[in-house]
Amino acid sequence: MLASTLWTLAATAATPARTTFRVVADMTQYPQPAGLWQFDPAHFYTVANGQTVLSVSTSGAVTAVFTPPSGHRIYILPVTAPNGRSYTVYSSQGTNYPISLADTSGSVRTYAPSGLGAAFVQGLPDGKLFGEGNSPSTDAPYLATGTEDGAVTPIYQFPAHQAILSPIYARDGNYYGVAWTGQGPQAGSSYVFRVTPTGAFTKIADLPNGAFGTGYGGSFFQADDGKFYGTTAALGANGTGTLYQVTPAGQYTVIYSFGAGATARPGTTFQASDGNFYGVTGGSTGPTSFGEIFQLTKRGQYTKLRLMKGSKDGACPCWLMQASDGVLYGTASVGGRGGGTIFALDAGLPKRAPQALSFAPQSGAPGTKVRIWGYNLFQASVQFNRVSASGAVSAGPNYVWATVPRGATSGPIAITTPGGTSNTAASFTVK
Repeated sequence: MLASTLWTLAATAATPARTTFRVVADMTQYPQPAGLWQFDPAHFYTVANGQTVLSVSTSGAVTAVFTPPSGHRIYILPVTAPNGRSYTVYSSQGTNYPISLADTSGSVRTYAPSGLGAAFVQGLPDGKLFGEGNSPSTDAPYLATGTEDGAVTPIYQFPAHQAILSPIYARDGNYYGVAWTGQGPQAGSSYVFRVTPTGAFTKIADLPNGAFGTGYGGSFFQADDGKFYGTTAALGANGTGTLYQVTPAGQYTVIYSFGAGATARPGTTFQASDGNFYGVTGGSTGPTSFGEIFQLTKRGQYTKLRLMKGSKDGACPCWLMQASDGVLYGTASVGGRGGGTIFALDAGLPKRAPQALSFAPQSGAPGTKVRIWGYNLFQASVQFNRVSASGAVSAGPNYVWATVPRGATSGPIAITTPGGTSNTAASFTVK
């Protein structure tokens, strides 16, 4: 299942027509921000130094939302459930404390502590959250789902001393990701896996030994062609990381080999609204190698968008995402005025188009409240077979609630956002 082809391309993709960089917030008061989760069109969550959940606005306002008790750590970004609340967990000495919160100080709800916890990554069609956890007693990771009352249910447990890298919920309704082994005779090995909702495991492809060095996480995602893409920290022509492709059938191909200096060690990488891949590098060691923001095509054409200038922009390790307004936002863990930055790069990309994929219940009379699931569902208006529903409410990027209007007839549900319109493949039946 391991067939590798390295494409070396000197040409670069066309530079976006407009590229504007700005520091959204210098994190002097709350240093070392890590990651961003967009919970409404104008706000993100980030976690500072494993100690404080922050709400950060696109205009740069920073608000502390939650700090766990002394001696506890919170490394996991909150992820929004259908009820509009965002869920995460803080931990200490093998005990996990699930919480949910809203965008105000004092809004935190706590749930029963346990040995189980999960780093959620997205909401699922059935209204649960999906993510990963780790058993403190066995050092064995697992995939899990979570509910709005804080309960965590493992789906599949991996062997001890492995780590799960960037698990995703894919279009076929299964879970995919990369597993890396840190100890024992298989140390340094890694592979792409598939796990069904009922826990059936399949190894899709082995990755080259040493792909993740000593445990760098990498990225893993499914693109619009149905194939999976990921990054490694090592290997490639320069030993500084690769972008690779894995088909659902298990064919492995290296698409791009990263370079030296600021172009080394790819960090967060994903497909944006123009179909190209965007990401950040970590840079190699040295006083000027702060990493850079890049664009990559599926054929491996690389374009530098912004060299991070440490004392001005922030310095990587960095994290990057595309928000609903089309702008790239990220976190730099150090640099800026001393504690890292939240930054934005406007590359002229279109707003993300909505994807309305499923709904529940499947039928109902006018007045029925319907939960619609998909992607990029901020600022949504809803129509039931071309009849508008009033008061549609988005709950994070994955859910919209709408009430079946009077006069509606059976047919598809349409979601319209500033990024476009999407119709469900299935029809809602009006009783």
